[in-house]
Amino acid sequence: MAEDEERLRRITRVLKLNTVKRATVIAQIQSVYNMAVRARTDHSLASVYFFYVADLDSLWHELVSFDMTVLNCLFELNRVDEYSPALRSSMRELVDVSKTVLAQIGPMGTEFTAPSNVSSKAHPTTCESIPSTSTTVSGQRTVVPSGRFSNVLSSSTSVFGITPAVSRTTVKQSSNREYNMSDCNLLYLRLPLTRLGFALGPVVMSPM
Repeated sequence: MAEDEERLRRITRVLKLNTVKRATVIAQIQSVYNMAVRARTDHSLASVYFFYVADLDSLWHELVSFDMTVLNCLFELNRVDEYSPALRSSMRELVDVSKTVLAQIGPMGTEFTAPSNVSSKAHPTTCESIPSTSTTVSGQRTVVPSGRFSNVLSSSTSVFGITPAVSRTTVKQSSNREYNMSDCNLLYLRLPLTRLGFALGPVVMSPM
């Protein structure tokens, strides 16, 4: 007998708790519906309504869960006649209307437009767009290329002791991009390239 009384008291507490939770969710769904009615005529509220409707599905699932618990508790307490079947259907109607308004005004209400002075596509950086600069390191002038490698001519001996084999006046660029390399002596380059191979290891192989 005492166990039955304790069980009934426990079910009654669960009924009261879920009834309050269900009422809270119902108030939230009604708040979303009220905002939907306002946003339908006042499009300036569209972005605000988007945040209201974002939780609408989760609110509906919570309402169904709490409502089912209330129904089960009323059944255990022999108070099923206190249950209102129309409550859930009326709340479902508010949810459907709110979603319909969302479909009418769009997800965010407005679309983002890029400023007119900003290009919509980013152009990749090319060598032609990099200005040529010159720096002086340890008394030696180094030229940074500006996109045409034919304009880069070494003015001093490199760090590996390789002397330029082609004079500045020999290498020149014509209109059809042909180069005069008749004065280039590969035998003259063999010894410096060998020294470069020892310095870099297996990365650079000297010609045989």
